[in-house]
Amino acid sequence: MAQVVPTLDALFQMGRRSGLRARIEERLSRILEAALEIRRFPGGDVDRAAPLVVQVDDFEVSYSLDLDSQTVHVLSVEAFDRARVWQDGPRLRRATHD
Repeated sequence: MAQVVPTLDALFQMGRRSGLRARIEERLSRILEAALEIRRFPGGDVDRAAPLVVQVDDFEVSYSLDLDSQTVHVLSVEAFDRARVWQDGPRLRRATHD
């Protein structure tokens, strides 16, 4: 059975908005299910080396997957900063076109 295990800090942040924890757990459970299915296919390796990030509502959720124990570890939940994304976006696009 899939588990979503938050750090203490992430748990605190998820509790700051009504229903956020449930939405995060639901989204990460679906991601875990997809990763487990992908792993079943030939060449279906899922990279687990770096933390992964997903946006849920107005929050950026950092997490890692443990496919062997069917667990998602929530590392942090932070307010999504649209200004930072806007600033980083053009630099990333220029770097890919050079």
